[in-house]
Amino acid sequence: MLAHENLYAVLNLQPSASVSEVRSAYRHAALHAHPDKGGSVAAFHSITLAYEVFSCMVSKELYKKHLKHEFAFREDAPRKKKRVVPSASVPAPKRTKSEDVTDEQRCKDAEVPITQESHIASCAMNHLQIAMQDLPAAHRKAAISRMPPSLRRELLEYMSNEKASAPCSKLPKVKPPLARRVRGQDSFTRGTDIRTLKFVHKTAYQVQLRIRHMRMYTKAQDSIDTAIQHQMALVEVRHALISNEESIWDCPQKFTNIIISNLRRFGIEDLGLSVFISMKADDFICRPATITSPVLTLTDAVVVHSRLLKARKTSWDSLRAEWIPLMHQTQRSRVRKLSLAKVETIVDAAHFKLLHRHFRQAIIACERAFKLRQKGNVRVAKLQAKAQRLAQKVKARSMRKQVVRKRHEWAACRRRFRADLAMDEIMQGFPQHV
Repeated sequence: MLAHENLYAVLNLQPSASVSEVRSAYRHAALHAHPDKGGSVAAFHSITLAYEVFSCMVSKELYKKHLKHEFAFREDAPRKKKRVVPSASVPAPKRTKSEDVTDEQRCKDAEVPITQESHIASCAMNHLQIAMQDLPAAHRKAAISRMPPSLRRELLEYMSNEKASAPCSKLPKVKPPLARRVRGQDSFTRGTDIRTLKFVHKTAYQVQLRIRHMRMYTKAQDSIDTAIQHQMALVEVRHALISNEESIWDCPQKFTNIIISNLRRFGIEDLGLSVFISMKADDFICRPATITSPVLTLTDAVVVHSRLLKARKTSWDSLRAEWIPLMHQTQRSRVRKLSLAKVETIVDAAHFKLLHRHFRQAIIACERAFKLRQKGNVRVAKLQAKAQRLAQKVKARSMRKQVVRKRHEWAACRRRFRADLAMDEIMQGFPQHV
């Protein structure tokens, strides 16, 4: 979005605008661009983004550098060269036949990809073995029974081979796949937003702040002007939290003091903040599942957030021990009247679903690796057959050259056997080698 939109034009500001000018411009633009005032959602989000960028000096300087770099890139961008079509009078270069050494070298080079393909298949089998070991014993037996018979034989052969687990230094190194970027995972700054609550008799506005895995929202306000003021205060709070040290996330009192001090700068004593935690753990649970806490106070939310982060870095058992009490206290669990045993079943099901997904992905990777290895074997067999035919042609060509060379020697000897020789030489006849 930053690359295609001028944020200065969004707020109608100059690059030298002060913080107070940014606030007044944002207040004026937000009142006219809000969807309830005749604006659009996209325009309101652009205005909010511009204010979040210009309200922090660090982000403002970064945006200025980004604009300079973008302008320089557009100015210095090389133009596409026109394709030169060769004239018909210029003859095309003739392709020379490949020499024997080149074909033999190609056959030798064909042994490298098949070794790499075997290494890829070995890595895929290793991943399949790890995924199978992660499954519980009851699930593991059922998963193995659903595997293709050929894959089961390969897995048995791989596990029975003692050298399979030992690293081989002769095998080429395979680049690990790039980590896929998941949208919304571990987002440190998701920004602020004004949520519109429409009731039968009135319309209220609620400000939300998303930072890391914490979701904060204020009390509903009847005036959009008040909601915009609260949003500006929460933007300052977010910048203050980001600029501070990492240790504030483990210190609830310091975390709360930073929020209160920044709210007082705007003349706000209490926003009535309600906080809950929404966290993803893609290493332990499947993607749709989310670790959600009940609505907490700010101090309690910081403590729970710190414990969840430490548990997620430790192991699944630690994360499970922290997640089950939180899930049992949520409003959804209370409405559905879920018991603690039912909550444990739901949590374990989310974990087992991810393990089964990894197991299926490992099976698919193994099947692809085996097909790749089979294609490599066929390709190398064709190259070897081609090299064998080439060697036979070279051998036949050398034999023909020897025959032609002998004929040339015989003809040269006959030319040297002239009539002006002595009688003794004539009586001797042609030399024996001729």
